[in-house]
Amino acid sequence: MDQVKLSFSSNPKNANFACISIKNFLSSKNIPSTINDEIELSVAEAVNNIIRHAYKGNTGKLIEVEVLKNKNYVEIVFVDSGMPRENLEKPTLNFDPNDIENLPEGGFGLYLIDTMMDENDYYSQNGKNILRLKKMINSIN
Repeated sequence: MDQVKLSFSSNPKNANFACISIKNFLSSKNIPSTINDEIELSVAEAVNNIIRHAYKGNTGKLIEVEVLKNKNYVEIVFVDSGMPRENLEKPTLNFDPNDIENLPEGGFGLYLIDTMMDENDYYSQNGKNILRLKKMINSIN
């Protein structure tokens, strides 16, 4: 199993750092670009949600990310010590994609993560919030 660990502060510019670092790691492991793109968008949404909701926009707070890749899947685990998520329901959004003026305001990032990843689990334990995302990749080396 291949893995990479990242630690960075809750500054919004670090969402891009996380995305690029993880995308480069997965590209080096021959993950197809279509899968890598879905993972990248999910990582961006997860990091931005941690900054915006768990840390209430405060910069300088620690975000840790671990990426594990084996022959069947990629797993990304995010750990923060911010406010726990209160609503654990999987988002369902009803909207007209052709009506961009009236897209929903909240929950869109969680909806995207839920749609693009094969699994996503969240829990809070001992003052830590853990979000685990999993994407099946079949048998890629």
